[in-house]
Amino acid sequence: MKNPINPVAFIVILTLVLANAIYAQTTVIWKGGAPGQENNWNCPKNWSNYKVPNDFSDVVIPDVSSTTLSAPVIKNGVFEVNSIQVHPNAELTIEQDAQLMVHTIHSDLLNKLGLRIKGSLLIVAEDGSGKTFAGLQDVKKH
Repeated sequence: MKNPINPVAFIVILTLVLANAIYAQTTVIWKGGAPGQENNWNCPKNWSNYKVPNDFSDVVIPDVSSTTLSAPVIKNGVFEVNSIQVHPNAELTIEQDAQLMVHTIHSDLLNKLGLRIKGSLLIVAEDGSGKTFAGLQDVKKH
């Protein structure tokens, strides 16, 4: 006689696999260039997976200065990402009515060229504390 699969064990394993798939961090790369929305952070067509980044996204902003594409601009609203990496010579603008909350940050993000903060950038530490960079900061070196 065959041993039947334990239905409780099967459901637990299936739940764990699905939860991991749903809540796993994914790398999302800025493409830009969607017609009429060329630099809009909130336009799904501007991202490699055609979804606006969320708190499970590891965001990569490449240098688009030598292409016909546009650098991302967060015009308004509050956005949350797991991590962000801004490549050298890449640009990210956070306008006055916008906020970007980042849970994991590469230590040199604020030293990168092209980070323009007119709204606010909130960096959340693992212990729940945070540091906010707000208002008319232009980290771009001239």
